[in-house]
Formats: sequence, structure tokens, C-alpha cells
Amino acid sequence: MTQAEIINQLKNMTVAERLELIEVAVQQIRAELRSSEGHLQVADHADEEIRRAVDIMLPEYLHNSELTAFTALDGEDFYVEE
Repeated sequence: MTQAEIINQLKNMTVAERLELIEVAVQQIRAELRSSEGHLQVADHADEEIRRAVDIMLPEYLHNSELTAFTALDGEDFYVEE
């Protein structure tokens, strides 16, 4: 069945039937992503993005005191007791 045929069939379904179909499709996609190959691909991609972000931002945090100014408050208690 082509994508166009599927979309055409969706028009004949009730809202509840379409929602149920979407839920099943999402569950199948999540199951595929949890499979060993899919999980590794997603995890590797996320790790790579985090590493790039760290490489970009680390010099800023090391040399720009405006980004770390609030760390002076790390020991402060922010909760007011009444």
C-alpha cells in the first residue's frame, strides 16, 4: 500500500480509529528504536551531539565569567522558612 493510499484510507476512518492507528504506529517505531541496532544508533547520535555541544561551550564556561556568575550562590539556601 502506498502512502497516498494510506492517507486516502485515513479519510474513511473515525477520529478514534485514526488515534488508535497512530498509537500502534508509535509503539512499533519505539520498539524498533529499542532494538539493539536502533538503540545504538540513537544513543550514538545523541552522544555525538552532546560531545559537539560540550566542545563548543566549554571554552565559554572556562573564560566567560558571566556564564558562571551564579555558581557563587551554589552554597546558598534558596528556601525561605516562615
